[in-house]
Amino acid sequence: MTQKLYVGNLPYKMTEKDVQEMFSKYKPIHSAMLISNRETGLSRGFGFIELEKNNAEAAITELGDTFFGGRTIRISKAKERGWEVTEGLMGGPLENYPLIDPFV
Repeated sequence: MTQKLYVGNLPYKMTEKDVQEMFSKYKPIHSAMLISNRETGLSRGFGFIELEKNNAEAAITELGDTFFGGRTIRISKAKERGWEVTEGLMGGPLENYPLIDPFV
């Protein structure tokens, strides 16, 4: 089973290949992805890597909060991206808001 990890506070010049090399001790690496700015294409300083679950735990323990390229690397289990809306703008439950049809 695999575990996706968030890897943050990376040096901006770091590439996906560099991230894979950093985690090479924890093979197999299922995926590695750095997040970049849509407009400039430059790295945003964080990304995700997917490892086997037992290797992911070891990577968090051994590499988390280590100094690399002038920055302290942050590693944690990635949270699933959830887009479900459960509250309205005023903080109340959605069932308290009227349904508005924009085509009427």
